[in-house]
Amino acid sequence: MSNEEYRTPQSKVKYNEDNDSITIEAELPGIAKEDLELNFMENRLTIKGVTGDRKFKKVFVFRDTPDVENIEADFHSGLLKLTINHKQPEVIKINVN
Repeated sequence: MSNEEYRTPQSKVKYNEDNDSITIEAELPGIAKEDLELNFMENRLTIKGVTGDRKFKKVFVFRDTPDVENIEADFHSGLLKLTINHKQPEVIKINVN
């Protein structure tokens, strides 16, 4: 489990992880929803935001692949909140001959 807070000159990012999920909250004042870009590739989540002369970029690297098919992302009044569930391990039955 982890609970961390990151600060950039204009933004504050909170990261919280428990047994079920990861929650990321980023304060992005002045950035509009249309100016946000979120990508997930090779266990890396990238959050980018641009408006005028202001740029924001934060990359999170996960040691285990989370459930990327069901990431919840909400953005209201300059606050981006992501909820990422941990991927449940897949059980594969092995037949014995």
